[in-house]
Amino acid sequence: WEDKGDLGGVKDWVHTVAISEDASLVMAGTRRGSIHLWSSPSLGPLAGPWSPSTVVSQAHDGGEFNAGVVNAVNLFEDKVRAVSGGLDWSVKLWDITGAGGLENGRKLGDAGNCHSAAIRDISMCDRNNIFATCGDDGCVLAWDGRAGSKGSAIAKLNVSDRPCTGCMFEPHGINGGGNWIITSDREGRIKLYDLRKWELARVIYDSEKAHRGGTTAKWEGGGKTDLFVDVQISTEGWVCAVTEPGVLYSWMPEREWEMAKQPTNVKATCLSVARIMV
Repeated sequence: WEDKGDLGGVKDWVHTVAISEDASLVMAGTRRGSIHLWSSPSLGPLAGPWSPSTVVSQAHDGGEFNAGVVNAVNLFEDKVRAVSGGLDWSVKLWDITGAGGLENGRKLGDAGNCHSAAIRDISMCDRNNIFATCGDDGCVLAWDGRAGSKGSAIAKLNVSDRPCTGCMFEPHGINGGGNWIITSDREGRIKLYDLRKWELARVIYDSEKAHRGGTTAKWEGGGKTDLFVDVQISTEGWVCAVTEPGVLYSWMPEREWEMAKQPTNVKATCLSVARIMV
């Protein structure tokens, strides 16, 4: 691992970053509410300097105690649309122009059909125009990302009474892709949902049950390890979740995503727990 260069153009804390599948576009959101888009050289991401950052200076609304923080961004596979989510509770759909610019930021949802708290994560489904968002209201909302859609949420999952911090569709290489979504929350749970029925398939990890009996997962110096802040799935089926104290949990499902088909009383084995930062 080595530094290959600085994309430049950002003068504030970066809260979120997304990269297109072919590594030709990088998008970032900042604490001050700006979003940035860079395009790679035509011969590839390592072939030379990237194009200057395209900036939308105030992508999300701010207030007295909120500068319009952008908490999540993501790019559609076709690279002509992007999505952002902010501390202002809003989800916005953006058009990416041929020149690599961002325009027509359209706020999605309306009263009763949107998030009621800050957005924390955005995940794209590999095989269609659906994307999902999760937030501090403990919900996951699914959206139709097509350009002509009405911009309303098409489904809702009530994941937790506390913030839902991460959501991700399973990759295309697993069981066809798009049938399952995994979530992390501040209750210390990792959950798997079957989107064909829009219902909970199983709880992969539950901190309350894991620590029942008097043991609590802590590192030296204190701090509970399983206040999850994000969750990811690899194309091989690994599930990894990271916590606020900087602890990485990982699970390896059985072959061909058999984990999803097991009864809910069958435990998934946590293969590793590692401290990844101080």
